[in-house]
Amino acid sequence: MKLLLQSNTRNMTTLWKRYSAESIALSKGSIFFNTQWPHKVWLEGHLENYEYSFFIESVRSLLYQNPLRAFATWDKLIENIFSSSEAVNLIKNDNTSSLVGMSLDLNAIEHGAVASELPLMCHDVSSNDVNFWTELCSRGFGYQIDACAINSVVRHSDVSLLWYSYKNEPVGTALIAATGSIAGFHQIAVLPKWRGKGIARGIVTQIILRAFENGATEAVLQASKMGLGVYEKLGFVENFEIKYYRIET
Repeated sequence: MKLLLQSNTRNMTTLWKRYSAESIALSKGSIFFNTQWPHKVWLEGHLENYEYSFFIESVRSLLYQNPLRAFATWDKLIENIFSSSEAVNLIKNDNTSSLVGMSLDLNAIEHGAVASELPLMCHDVSSNDVNFWTELCSRGFGYQIDACAINSVVRHSDVSLLWYSYKNEPVGTALIAATGSIAGFHQIAVLPKWRGKGIARGIVTQIILRAFENGATEAVLQASKMGLGVYEKLGFVENFEIKYYRIET
């Protein structure tokens, strides 16, 4: 389980760093934070006992500078720190934003049984199409995604931006980011008018097969509670929870 957590979070945070990130050094780790969308703050490495106060104040300051930011953690120690008397009135757990880290062993699935029920067309995105992809993805999620951040990752050879069409209409998006043999599935979005029609399952099915054909042995993602059913039906299993903390306003 620990290896699955490490593989998943390494894939996720590698992508976050590529969106543009800076860091604050600690004795045996760093606090990373995005300078633009997706507005994440997170800890990498070890936190010493004597650094707790500095850590709390640094996170509070980063969240205060940009209220869109949220601190992401999958570490019980950090949850305990944020529950301490020193932090409890400053930083609050945003229970509505928690995600579930999931994984799928690509070597264990029956690939003949994994097939899309819809004839979706997959389109690879070049740097010239980033604005179009960003607009589709933003519509799918219902919030604005920063095209500059997407431009900063599309140039990497281990990142694939994809959009899907059905009956000649755009229906959704996906982003695949590889870290070694791990394929991370991100930004899986379906446009509102196409929800409830099997589009999400069709997209995930296609990217599972694509990842396997490209040599990945494990697929990982972070699912909202709303999306759990789609992923579980395709064989993904729950591994851990990601909690988000925001500034107390």
